[in-house]
Amino acid sequence: MAAKPLMLKAVLAAWTALVQPPRFLAYLFLATALAALETTLPALFFVSFSLVRPPPVFTLVPRKTEDLARLPLAIVDFFMAFFFMTFFITFLIAFFIAFFIAVAFIAAFMVFIGRAMFALRLMNKGSNAREGWFRKALEPRAAETNGVMCHRVV
Repeated sequence: MAAKPLMLKAVLAAWTALVQPPRFLAYLFLATALAALETTLPALFFVSFSLVRPPPVFTLVPRKTEDLARLPLAIVDFFMAFFFMTFFITFLIAFFIAFFIAVAFIAAFMVFIGRAMFALRLMNKGSNAREGWFRKALEPRAAETNGVMCHRVV
């Protein structure tokens, strides 16, 4: 005998009512944020871009100016790039050598396994394809000796 499940409608209604105000506040917050970040209206000129402007980067120092920062120089960037490329190419070559050695090993292994499978097929010629030559060799065979059937093990 089955009974209807107990559904507390007042609890479900209260839960739904409690969830609605935070949704309204989220919509209000998003609308305010959209109005503050609007860039097509004249309010664009009242928004400060100091938080989105990247900081100044000194990579090339003017030759005749002593007032500006001296470091980092562009030569440091060049040597960093040079050493990075040197080590990158070295490790890249080592990786490719290891990769091609692995490919050669896999190809040789595939040839070895293929030849072994071909040899097994030649040994099993004429036998059931599902049975291996080892099963065939281990099963007792019926032999006829002087009209009497007997089993012999090979």
